[in-house]
Amino acid sequence: MNTNCPFCNADNQLLAFATSGDFKAIYNLSPILPGHCLVIPQRHVTSLFDLDEEEISSFFSFARKVTAFVCEVFGSDAYDWSLQEGNEAGQSIDHLHLHIIPRKPDDLEESGEWYGLLQKSVDPLNKERLILSEGEYSDISLKLREVEKERSKKVGFQANLSSVLFSSEKEQRNPNHGYDCANYFACGYFFMKQNCGRSYDHDRC
Repeated sequence: MNTNCPFCNADNQLLAFATSGDFKAIYNLSPILPGHCLVIPQRHVTSLFDLDEEEISSFFSFARKVTAFVCEVFGSDAYDWSLQEGNEAGQSIDHLHLHIIPRKPDDLEESGEWYGLLQKSVDPLNKERLILSEGEYSDISLKLREVEKERSKKVGFQANLSSVLFSSEKEQRNPNHGYDCANYFACGYFFMKQNCGRSYDHDRC
C-alpha cells in the first residue's frame, strides 16, 4: 500500500461499493455522468503490466460484472471504458484504474464528447470540474454498496432494488432521463433522491 496514493488511503478502502479478491469498485469523485465509477486493484499497482495473467483475467472479469451492475442501477444499456496508463495517455493518479461510464441516449450533445470531459475532470487546474463533497461521495458510495448487497442475494432483486432506490411511492421518474431529480445531469446525486443544491444549468434534466 502507498500511503500517498488516494486510492490506497483508508477512507477509500471503506467506501468501495463492491470487491472481488484483489480488486474493488469505487464511485468517481469527479463523475462526468451519473454512474461513473472506477475499478482498481486493492494493492498499489501502477501498470497493467504489473499484473500476472490470472490477475488480468480477474481484473477484467470483475470490471465486466461492475459494468453490468452500474448499467442496471443507472438504467443504461450502453457504456464507455477507459484505461489510461502514463502521463502522455492522460493518467492522473499513479495507480492502475479503469473508468466505467454508463451512457444514455442524448446524455451528451455528441456521443464522443465523453473522452474530452474525462480529461477535463482529472485536470486539477480546471475550476469548472465537478467534485463531489465528502458527504455526497460517502452517501452515493454507501447506497451503491447497499444495492449491490441486495443484488447479490438475487432472490427478489427487482423488488428490493426498487425499495432501496425510491424512498416514496409518490416519486416519479423523469421521462427524459429516468429519474425525477434536478441534479441528474450535473452530478448523479439523483441516486440519493436528494437535491444537492448545486447551481448548475439543469435544462437537460
